[in-house]
Amino acid sequence: MMAEVFRAFFRILGVVRFEGQVVKGFENSVPAFGRSYIAFFLAMPMYMYSVYVVAPLLGQHFNLSALIVALLLHHAIEWLLWPNILLPMVKMLGARQYFCRYMIAYNWLNLVLVLVTIPLQASSQNGMTGGVALMGMVVLVLSLVWNWQIARHALEISKQYAVGITITNFMMKLVLGMMMTMHLFSGVQM
Repeated sequence: MMAEVFRAFFRILGVVRFEGQVVKGFENSVPAFGRSYIAFFLAMPMYMYSVYVVAPLLGQHFNLSALIVALLLHHAIEWLLWPNILLPMVKMLGARQYFCRYMIAYNWLNLVLVLVTIPLQASSQNGMTGGVALMGMVVLVLSLVWNWQIARHALEISKQYAVGITITNFMMKLVLGMMMTMHLFSGVQM
């Protein structure tokens, strides 16, 4: 199991180095897709750390347990919702046979993105906001490019369709984030 985790992690680092073709090396099977959710559980401590980092930024008018539940639910919903949004799109594109390979690469990329964004959150807590905002924008652009690479190469689809999948994923994450924020701040008096 650990060997599979290391192989997957180092393969996804190829995507980070803009070597999109490496995703074709992921096993394309339902059992491998299921095992790729190990990445979610490896990311869980980092999600919990993000609660520790974000909580002081919200002030004293905030319920910490509500924040923990909301963040964990947000991430769990995101990891479970995206495959259900993507599958009909992939079927329409005639790339159903590569769905598992895409999802495996996507799940491992999310772990890398968590590893990259947590230090940015911690830096913002320490008052380094200007440079952190710029770095946050760079990471956002990179994450879109990396997601595009995975869609393009793992699903073996055209560049234009990969852009559509990347935008759909970004919009899903944006809407989920807005819903979580609205829920968290619905009863907060500042």
